[in-house]
Amino acid sequence: MRWPRVPLAELAEVVRGVTFKKGDAFDAPLPHSLPVLRAGNIAGSLELESGLVWLADEMVSPAQRLVEGDIVMCASSGSADVVGKSARLDRPWQGTFGAFCVAIRAMPNACDPEYLAHFFRSAGFRVWSRASAGANIKNIRKSELQDYPIPFPPLEEQRRIVDVLNRAARVERLRARADAALR
Repeated sequence: MRWPRVPLAELAEVVRGVTFKKGDAFDAPLPHSLPVLRAGNIAGSLELESGLVWLADEMVSPAQRLVEGDIVMCASSGSADVVGKSARLDRPWQGTFGAFCVAIRAMPNACDPEYLAHFFRSAGFRVWSRASAGANIKNIRKSELQDYPIPFPPLEEQRRIVDVLNRAARVERLRARADAALR
């Protein structure tokens, strides 16, 4: 089935991460501070417990405070394999994300955030993100990401696709466990 493609900006808000100097960050939480996710915290899921630094909460705008469903994406890195890497915040968490990342926040009732999260892990998107601009440092510009065309099925179909992909991921995890047990 061919669905219309719409620019990401019609489905989600793209928020730039917090810019800070090394001296602004703390290695441990302090009163009135927020943990900061960075590219190293993005894997198959978001690593919310380790590799964090903290910033005074006054440095973080309301839009830069993550909410459940947000997708955190590395937008700038020296490695083409890291640029475009993303994961969805799948539970409530009080924190933010650094300047080399963006958060993609689906507009309510416009798009399923989990559908977008699966899309950003697709081979087609990863090829596009690896070809991002920059000789030494690869960058996905906010404007380029906002203009990126997303296949846009009806919301019910998005949810059906998410269900199928989540079931396939569960089967993959079970198979990996079975393979490990056999070894």
